Amino acid sequence: MVIGLGQRMTQTQRMQNVQLMSFQLRKNFQLLSVPINELRSLIFKESEENPLFEINSEPNQDSLDTISARASEGYDSNKKHEALQQVLSRPETLSEHLIFQLHLGSFDERETELGILLLSDLDANGFFIEDPILIVQSSPQFSSYTQATLEKILHTLMPRLQELEPMGCATRNVVDSLHVQSRFIEMEKSERKTLNECITQFGDLILKKSNIEEAEEQFKHILHERGMTEYFSLLNPYPGLGYNTSYNNISEYIYPDAEVIVDSTQPEGLSVKINTDLIPIVELGTSLLPKDAPHSSEGVRMEREWRSQVEMFIEGLQYRSKLLEKILLFVVSRQKQFILGATQFPLPLTQKEVAKILELSEATVSRAKNAKYIQLPNRIIPLSLLFSRGVGSNQVAKEMVMEKIKLLLAEAESEGMSMSDREIAEYLKHEGIAIARRTVSKYRKQTVI
Repeated sequence: MVIGLGQRMTQTQRMQNVQLMSFQLRKNFQLLSVPINELRSLIFKESEENPLFEINSEPNQDSLDTISARASEGYDSNKKHEALQQVLSRPETLSEHLIFQLHLGSFDERETELGILLLSDLDANGFFIEDPILIVQSSPQFSSYTQATLEKILHTLMPRLQELEPMGCATRNVVDSLHVQSRFIEMEKSERKTLNECITQFGDLILKKSNIEEAEEQFKHILHERGMTEYFSLLNPYPGLGYNTSYNNISEYIYPDAEVIVDSTQPEGLSVKINTDLIPIVELGTSLLPKDAPHSSEGVRMEREWRSQVEMFIEGLQYRSKLLEKILLFVVSRQKQFILGATQFPLPLTQKEVAKILELSEATVSRAKNAKYIQLPNRIIPLSLLFSRGVGSNQVAKEMVMEKIKLLLAEAESEGMSMSDREIAEYLKHEGIAIARRTVSKYRKQTVI
């Protein structure tokens, strides 16, 4: 078969278009994955490396005050001050980030004290520097506890700490972290077994490879060979790195990526504003090639590459804003009562559900919520807090069920009584929460009462 010159050129052009699209998608995903602090760093880094990458204007320092003041409208001066203080004084370190979520969760006083001890002893990757038992035993307040008691307490507390964002921290190493993360990916039982085998194989590679990036590439290759490439983007071997200030030199403050504003003109009574106030405006600079002189082929090639990089970056920023807004509008409408403080816990809402309804991939939703914060009318929370797994046939928030079980047990104990798992399940059923007895048993152990 003879292929003409025109046909070959068409095929070459098509391949170039596919390659360009692939680069653009990667840039889109990269910018979507990072929080606003890191996005600012990427923009300034790009402007230093690309002569056609121009920053038209930088955010005014007053923008932060404006965001906090606007978000606090309708509240008294004390609440307004607290909201402003929350933005200004929250250091963006991994331990602080995790402990912040610890205080937001349904942890009792002892669990909180233990959690602070453990989360304060993590390295930049999110892994324990010392053995968790030794960390707790070295604290005077827990020195009287026997090792068996501590092991029992940590057995139920650790999985809850590992669920905090970024998921997979408070683990011993890369393999443990990946196994934790894999538990929250919805898949068939056979697929889970295969994925766990891939993770174990990756652990063996880490021991042999001094180059982490090379090991990660091989992990991706392992997943590809087993037909599980789609899960690579949902797993992060080193979940803590994005939060460590010494690693990425980001600002020491947390800035929200978006605001939820009470707005009576909207059907849901709430509107979403993506925070672009703190993002520098990026523009394509003027050509560096002389107008009245011949151009070298290398010069033309370099300028074309620089121009393409700027255009992809700008398109990636637009993609990030539009997709964040699309996802947030849906999530905010679903979690309206929690956002307004009418309920203590968010409704069950998984990444998979959001992805299906919005016709996105689960990996895209995961990237969008990764490491992001949002400003609510009276507080700042991690975006991940609005995602919660459902429990039982009627899909009630897990946190709500655990809190109800904890209250039931505490009430029974105060009256010198005890409740069996079956009795608790029956009580919850009358409350409209239909869950199995074994689920009650599991959550009962996690309450450590």
